[in-house]
Formats: sequence, C-alpha cells, structure tokens
Amino acid sequence: MPLPSPNNKEKRKDFMSRCMVDLSKKGEFENPKQRAAVCISQFEKAKEESNASAGEGDTEFLVFTSAAYDYSGKKKEKEKSKSMKKYSSYGSPNPQDHYFEKKEDAEKDAEKMGLKGIHTHKDKDGKTLYMAGPSHEAFMKKHKEILEKKKEKSEAMDKTDMKEVFMSHCAAYDKDLVDTTGMDDKKTYAACAMQYKKMKADMEEEDEKGLTEKQKKLPKPIRDAILKKQAEKSDSSLWENIKKKRDRIKRGSGEKMRKKGDKGAPTSEQMKKAKGDKD
Repeated sequence: MPLPSPNNKEKRKDFMSRCMVDLSKKGEFENPKQRAAVCISQFEKAKEESNASAGEGDTEFLVFTSAAYDYSGKKKEKEKSKSMKKYSSYGSPNPQDHYFEKKEDAEKDAEKMGLKGIHTHKDKDGKTLYMAGPSHEAFMKKHKEILEKKKEKSEAMDKTDMKEVFMSHCAAYDKDLVDTTGMDDKKTYAACAMQYKKMKADMEEEDEKGLTEKQKKLPKPIRDAILKKQAEKSDSSLWENIKKKRDRIKRGSGEKMRKKGDKGAPTSEQMKKAKGDKD
C-alpha cells in the first residue's frame, strides 16, 4: 500500500496526525514509534520535491504547483506525447530539451515555468519548433532563475536538519529523550515536539572544544548531528572571513593572503567545504 503524502498547503502537524491514523488503520508498522518516524520521513521527502515551503515547526506547510502535483498532493503521471519523444522533457535543466513540435506543449511548459506566451524557432530541416516565453531571451533569463533556485534549495537540503534528527529518534525510542511509553502516535509526536522546544537552546549551544557537557549526554545520532551542524557553520564562517580579508586588501589594508601550504592557511579540503563544493 502507498504511504501517505502531504497535501498541498497541509500543515506538518495536521499531516502527522492524518498519516499516523492512516497507517494505524491499515495495520502497517505495528510499533507507534515506527509509524511516527515513517510519517516524519514522508513529510521530509515531499519537502524535497515541493516547489516551496512556508511556516516553521508544526505550522510548516508545503506548496506544490499543479504542473507536478494535483491539489490532493498526489504526483501526476507525466504527460507523454509523440512530439515530446524527440525534443522535450518538462523541467529539464538543458535548454535544448525545451523545444516542442506542438504549440500546446510549449504553452504547458510556459505555464510551469511562470512565463507568458511562446515563441518559435526553426530546426535544421526548417521545421517550426515552439518554446516557452515571449522571446528566447525571456526564456533563458527565467530558465537561469529556476536553476539557481533549485541549486539553493538543494544546498539547503544538504544541511543538517536538527529537528528532523531529533523527532525521528524521539519517535522511535521510548525513553531516550522523553518518556513516551504507552502513548499513541498523536501524543508521541506532541510530546517529542514539546521536548524539542525545551532542548533546542542546549543543542544549539557552542563550545570551543566541541560538545558541551549537556550535549555529551544526548543519544549518539543527535550528538553526531550537532557536530555536523557545527562543522557546517565553521565552514561557512571560514569563507566569510576569507572574503572579508580580500575586501580589506582591495581597500589597501596591507594584508596578504596566505598561500597554499603556509602556516595557518586553510587546507584544500577546508576550502572545498567552505565554498560548498561537492566531491
């Protein structure tokens, strides 16, 4: 049986309640902690494929455009046509994939991209092809904006989500973070959410040596997530400091950038992480 998915603009807390009740009725995942963990995972997976998200915590909701989802939140089957076989795939990062033999297909692509109107091109055989946007310049500008937003969203998702780690662990283990023994799915989620709020400040506290004494007492998955979050912040700070120093040098500060291998210079690995490069 398919697992529940968030509806368009459905708040996280409402989805969690609906999801856990649905799984319970179907008799799937007998352990209520497992059901809660599955529902949290389903929300996060849907978040990766959503067009936008808003709100925080229990009031967070996801937005899906009609081009990719219907308004119940279910994925639509991709429309296929003979004209698409040779020229196009909707949403492709390659501009060459946005040429269509049929005017209607280009209009659908324009609607998905948020463009008005379409324009035409000729292929090498002189055949007319249709493309989203009033002009090629307008298409390319919008196409670039979409790719940049996708990149930003992808980079944001790569970062450690402390609440997701906390809630998943809390839902799966009765007494590690708060005693949820005997609680049903809804009460378990509510208790874990309340405990997260209580412990958030302690988890975000920083120590030069790494983990604070309170953090050292937390379960290993959460300790690991805290250390990873600290490393992400450190990498970001390094790059910001490098950029500030370069700006000071341009203004005539007299400083010099350290060369690779100099004492105190960042390593290649540190520079990659600071820039957000992927191996």
